Amino acid sequence: MAENGQVQPTSPHRSEQQVMRINPRIKRDRELIAEAREKGGGALLKTFVRLSGPGWLQSAITLGGGSLSSSLYLGVLAGFALLWLQPLVMVLGIVMLSAIGYVTLSTGEKPFRAINERVNPVLGWGWLIATMMANCV
Repeated sequence: MAENGQVQPTSPHRSEQQVMRINPRIKRDRELIAEAREKGGGALLKTFVRLSGPGWLQSAITLGGGSLSSSLYLGVLAGFALLWLQPLVMVLGIVMLSAIGYVTLSTGEKPFRAINERVNPVLGWGWLIATMMANCV
C-alpha cells in the first residue's frame, strides 16, 4: 500500500504472494471461496454472488436499456422469429463485462489500455466504440 492508504497497481510480473501482500482483500476473498467449496455448491454460489458486489447492478444498468430498446425494435422487424437472440446477447454482454472487469482488476490499469496491451488492440478499440455508441442510445 502507498503512504496515503491506496493500493498500488500491480504489474503483470509480480507473484501471487506479492499481490496478496498488497491487497489483503484478495486473500480474504480466496479464503471465503475455499470455505464455501467445502460446504457445497449452494454455499459456493451464494459466496460468488455476494463477492460480485456491484457487478450485478452494473450489468443490469449496461444491458437493461439497450436490451429493452433493441428487443422492441427487433420484435417490430422480425416478430417472434428472433426472440432467442436477446437472451443470447444478454449472456454475451455479461461475459464481456466479466472479462473486462477481470482484466482491469488483475492489472490495475484502465480498461482501454489494459485491453489494448494485454488482449488485442482491435478488441480494445471495438470495446471503446461500442461503449460510446451504447452511451448515446
